[in-house]
Amino acid sequence: MLPVKNAAGTGTEYIVELSFKTDDYADAARLHSDAIAVADGHGWLYHGDILKTQLILDRY
Repeated sequence: MLPVKNAAGTGTEYIVELSFKTDDYADAARLHSDAIAVADGHGWLYHGDILKTQLILDRY
């Protein structure tokens, strides 16, 4: 979890990156799908691309 100033500079946004390490592609694909479903179901998923380095440079 990476806390980053929000665009207005008045609060904090959190960027979370997930990684799954498994020996089986099918297991990794299932874990990926499950994680996407949970995050999207809670409204946590951002449907777009974020370049973390650029976001940090822009905010600070």
